[in-house]
Amino acid sequence: MLAVDSKDLAVVESQGEDTRWRFIARALLHCPRSEGVSVAATCRERRSPIGSQDASIRLLEFPSERTVLIEWSSPTGCRYGEQTWMRATATAAGVCVLSGKPVIRGNPIFRPSCPKNSVGNALAMILATEIDEARRAMSVDEYT
Repeated sequence: MLAVDSKDLAVVESQGEDTRWRFIARALLHCPRSEGVSVAATCRERRSPIGSQDASIRLLEFPSERTVLIEWSSPTGCRYGEQTWMRATATAAGVCVLSGKPVIRGNPIFRPSCPKNSVGNALAMILATEIDEARRAMSVDEYT
């Protein structure tokens, strides 16, 4: 069951129906999976933090240490069923779309392997530490 702070709910209730529905939608999109729902060992899915394009990101597979195959879907932008992302170094500060953590220029990251501005998520970044963690978790899932 989704835990909602009663104070937050009271504020939302007083602000009108539009705000109430946005609050409910955000809570549903970002709540943890229930215990009865299993996630296949072949993929991981996370919702990006509110404000960072609200994209659904699924890590599908890891063809090599330097590449990851991602499914990207954004309700206000684009959808890519199997997009290859490459390991790189951040050339600018930003936010990791998978974890919401800050990205500092020079951090190892993964980004779409396409010419800049040729796809809707060309400037998106995922910290390499997040990809490495997911890779380890997925390899553990294969043996359990």
